[in-house]
Amino acid sequence: IGGRHRLTAAMSGVALLGASALTRFGILRAGIRSAENPRYTIEPQKNRLAARRRAGVVHVPITTTE
Repeated sequence: IGGRHRLTAAMSGVALLGASALTRFGILRAGIRSAENPRYTIEPQKNRLAARRRAGVVHVPITTTE
Protein backbone atom coordinates (compact mmCIF):
# COMPACT_ATOMS: atom_id res chain seq x y z
CA ILE A 1 0.00 0.00 0.00
CA GLY A 2 2.68 2.47 1.02
CA GLY A 3 5.30 1.28 -1.40
CA ARG A 4 8.85 2.15 -0.41
CA HIS A 5 8.08 5.35 1.46
CA ARG A 6 10.11 5.94 4.59
CA LEU A 7 7.25 7.59 6.49
CA THR A 8 4.91 4.68 5.78
CA ALA A 9 7.56 2.20 6.96
CA ALA A 10 8.16 4.20 10.13
CA MET A 11 4.45 4.43 10.90
CA SER A 12 4.09 0.71 10.29
CA GLY A 13 6.98 0.01 12.67
CA VAL A 14 5.47 2.19 15.37
CA ALA A 15 2.10 0.46 14.96
CA LEU A 16 3.72 -2.98 15.25
CA LEU A 17 5.72 -1.90 18.30
CA GLY A 18 2.57 -0.56 19.96
CA ALA A 19 0.61 -3.73 19.21
CA SER A 20 3.43 -5.85 20.60
CA ALA A 21 3.60 -3.80 23.80
CA LEU A 22 -0.17 -3.96 24.29
CA THR A 23 -0.14 -7.72 23.77
CA ARG A 24 2.70 -8.18 26.26
CA PHE A 25 1.03 -6.07 28.94
CA GLY A 26 -2.33 -7.74 28.29
CA ILE A 27 -0.84 -11.18 28.84
CA LEU A 28 0.97 -9.95 31.96
CA ARG A 29 -2.24 -8.50 33.37
CA ALA A 30 -4.15 -11.70 32.61
CA GLY A 31 -1.49 -13.71 34.44
CA ILE A 32 -1.67 -11.46 37.47
CA ARG A 33 -5.47 -11.67 37.53
CA SER A 34 -5.28 -15.44 37.21
CA ALA A 35 -2.83 -15.68 40.10
CA GLU A 36 -5.08 -13.53 42.29
CA ASN A 37 -7.82 -16.17 42.17
CA PRO A 38 -6.32 -19.68 42.21
CA ARG A 39 -9.80 -21.14 41.78
CA TYR A 40 -9.37 -20.88 38.03
CA THR A 41 -5.91 -22.45 37.92
CA ILE A 42 -5.47 -24.83 40.84
CA GLU A 43 -8.95 -26.39 41.07
CA PRO A 44 -9.09 -27.59 37.44
CA GLN A 45 -5.67 -29.20 37.90
CA LYS A 46 -6.79 -30.95 41.07
CA ASN A 47 -9.99 -32.12 39.37
CA ARG A 48 -8.04 -33.58 36.43
CA LEU A 49 -5.64 -35.31 38.81
CA ALA A 50 -8.53 -36.77 40.84
CA ALA A 51 -10.21 -38.00 37.65
CA ARG A 52 -7.01 -39.72 36.55
CA ARG A 53 -6.63 -41.36 39.93
CA ARG A 54 -10.23 -42.57 39.79
CA ALA A 55 -9.51 -44.00 36.36
CA GLY A 56 -6.58 -45.94 37.82
CA VAL A 57 -3.75 -43.85 36.41
CA VAL A 58 -1.12 -43.81 39.15
CA HIS A 59 1.91 -42.20 37.53
CA VAL A 60 0.75 -38.76 36.54
CA PRO A 61 3.19 -36.20 35.09
CA ILE A 62 1.59 -33.40 37.09
CA THR A 63 3.25 -31.81 40.07
CA THR A 64 0.68 -30.74 42.61
CA THR A 65 0.59 -30.13 46.32
CA GLU A 66 -2.18 -31.65 48.29
